[in-house]
Amino acid sequence: MSTRHTHRRTLIGAVVCALLASALTNVVPAGARQRTLAGAPAASSAAILGANGPIAFERFATKHEDDRTAQIFVRSPSGAVRQITHFRGGAFNPAWSPDGARIAFDRWFVAQRQPDQILTMNADGSDARPLTSGCTAANCLADDSPSYSPDGSQIAFVRLYKPLVEDRPSAADLMLVPAAGGAPRVLRHFAGDPIPLQPAWSPDGTRLVFALETAKQPTKQTDVLGALNVLDVAGGAMTQITPIALGASDPDWSPDGSRIVFNSQGGHSPFVYVVRPDGSGLRRITRRTRVFSLNPSDPPVALVAQFQPSWSPDGRQILFTNEPKPCSGHHRDSCSRDPKDAQPRNVFAMNVDGTGVRRLTRSPRFEGQPAWARAS
Repeated sequence: MSTRHTHRRTLIGAVVCALLASALTNVVPAGARQRTLAGAPAASSAAILGANGPIAFERFATKHEDDRTAQIFVRSPSGAVRQITHFRGGAFNPAWSPDGARIAFDRWFVAQRQPDQILTMNADGSDARPLTSGCTAANCLADDSPSYSPDGSQIAFVRLYKPLVEDRPSAADLMLVPAAGGAPRVLRHFAGDPIPLQPAWSPDGTRLVFALETAKQPTKQTDVLGALNVLDVAGGAMTQITPIALGASDPDWSPDGSRIVFNSQGGHSPFVYVVRPDGSGLRRITRRTRVFSLNPSDPPVALVAQFQPSWSPDGRQILFTNEPKPCSGHHRDSCSRDPKDAQPRNVFAMNVDGTGVRRLTRSPRFEGQPAWARAS
């Protein structure tokens, strides 16, 4: 799940430390030439490449993520950052509408002990409105992970159900709801493990990619593993495109439809990968290194664990978050649990081949789930 990848994982599994081990070896080197997927649908008029605008992301109240203090912030192209939500219980997982006018997000109701709800709001945080209805039954746990369709008419999301079975929802629905509000409909039902998370639309609006996470194949390093699956929205056919051992999550489709970027932490430090929609061309694009902030006076930052990648509207850059000293996720290791030893996760950007890494935010607080809007 995202940050809510790791934050949502407090909902479906124990949160433990990230293992710093060797990366998988059966992928193409980062310098390998990119190829366009033959036969991939062309981007629709709704998905024409656009200029890069503001970036929305979560920021928590402390160095650590939790289940109540996140609020949504926006970074302008000039670098100015401002908070746009002030919800009791927290606001998580921002997703831009295609025109950059509105943001869908998860609102949590921890104190009220109510199911999490999806809302939409203007880009400045005004006019926040509930989007989904129906998560009122006694067995409904949360509505989660909103994603706008390329034409802006629909929002895909995941509905999770109780009772919890070993800290995981007992069932889930992948759902669609009109972006203007209304009754959601079930696109696909999942009865228990595995659970769908983080749906993202193809640029032509015909497919969804999402992670299916299972607790049935634990390893020495991790309790939960995920694999990316692509679902045909109209026909219902579903295809797994990454191996379960890779531990894939947080997918996002490139604006031209040729590649899917995702986070992987299947028994190694979390890195960013890309893959074609048919499962070919799998390769890792990030590595451990040291990078500098846009401010030359800032000290260099260790690029150790990367999460939650997201494409830029122009298709030339990828956002992600980085933890210099990761202690989150499902991984089991002996990293320090002393709060004084924690280092916050901040927002970074890089070129699509993993070069040109640069730090975009510098905060002592934990940040996550960055999303890039088109310039208006």
